[in-house]
Amino acid sequence: MHRRTTIHVAAVFLLGFTFGRALVAAEPPIIAAVFAPDGKTVVVGSQAGIEVRSWPKLAPLRKIKTGLSHVHHLAFSPRGKTLAAAGGAPREGGEVELHDWASMSSPILARVHDDLAYQLAWSPSGAHVATAGADHQVHLLDKSGKRVQTCAGHSRGVLTVAWLPDGERLLSAGLDQSLRLWDAKSGALLRTLDNHTAEVRDLAVRPGDHPIPMIASASADRTLRLWQPTIGRLVRFARLPAEPLAIDWTPDGSRLLAACTDGRLRVIDPDSVEMVHDLPALDGWAYTVAASPDGEFALIAGSLGQIKAVSLAAP
Repeated sequence: MHRRTTIHVAAVFLLGFTFGRALVAAEPPIIAAVFAPDGKTVVVGSQAGIEVRSWPKLAPLRKIKTGLSHVHHLAFSPRGKTLAAAGGAPREGGEVELHDWASMSSPILARVHDDLAYQLAWSPSGAHVATAGADHQVHLLDKSGKRVQTCAGHSRGVLTVAWLPDGERLLSAGLDQSLRLWDAKSGALLRTLDNHTAEVRDLAVRPGDHPIPMIASASADRTLRLWQPTIGRLVRFARLPAEPLAIDWTPDGSRLLAACTDGRLRVIDPDSVEMVHDLPALDGWAYTVAASPDGEFALIAGSLGQIKAVSLAAP
């Protein structure tokens, strides 16, 4: 997953790169990162654009042409055929690009928000994309980029959005500290969850076949909270030593990964909410994290263009 903050970080000079160590570059922070469908490459995004890198060495391979001045989030469709990118220009407009991953022909461009688009999420079927924007709105687009629904109700900017496994409901959260559950078809608000005491920066659905869906939320109040939103239940929470900026689950749902403002990676057992690992990763803020397809590594990136592969094996 990962993303996403309204704070801008200054660039610094290139210091160097080796596998297992961070890359520090004269470029903006890396805000978005996602594994490509083959699991052999990763795609990263920043104000410098969109780039494909090898995995696990993270060597630069090629650039992807984009018209987004800020790239805040990247996500592949469920079948891996389309890469979606969200971003735009602050206070000017939020846009989404839909790239055909096989041909990489000119992308479909949709201007969907009146301010920056912070994040997007594909529906489980791949038929729709939900977008979260600084203009307080959540929009639903079809595969052609056409807006088909709007979910309105947040009082401040929306930073994150996630679909529930049934594809009929979605959850959003942001600067107003609340999580909101929506009916995707009608756009109606179904439930509001407001236990956080600061902005909510990321949401992630726990993988696996669960009778009641479970979603994790990461907040500037330094907590990770686990919810069953369909019944309005806060299940448990973990308090971290630093603010989490982005979260992701390992593919089997056994661990929750949190990238934090102190550059460390926290690994949480969701059932006990105990911290399994507290791992050093970057110098400065870690803006995005993604679990590798085999669940053995985390891809973590952030300040000063740093990007790193971190082993999740016991030290």
